[in-house]
Amino acid sequence: MKNLWNNKEIEVVKIDGRWFALYGWNGEMYSHCWEVDENTFALKNEQEYEIIPVYKENADGDFEIIDYKIL
Repeated sequence: MKNLWNNKEIEVVKIDGRWFALYGWNGEMYSHCWEVDENTFALKNEQEYEIIPVYKENADGDFEIIDYKIL
């Protein structure tokens, strides 16, 4: 399966103990995401997910990502 560890355009995040490659940002969510192996970041399967970031406003009035939600 494809290895994503060296692609700088794809962010890899941990969600509920599983690792996901985030891709396809449309301004609201990542529309093309895949589960990846935590050691090699190789795709675990071909299933795609949609993932949205969860934001929190900090003291400066800026927003930061505090979590992700799999749709």
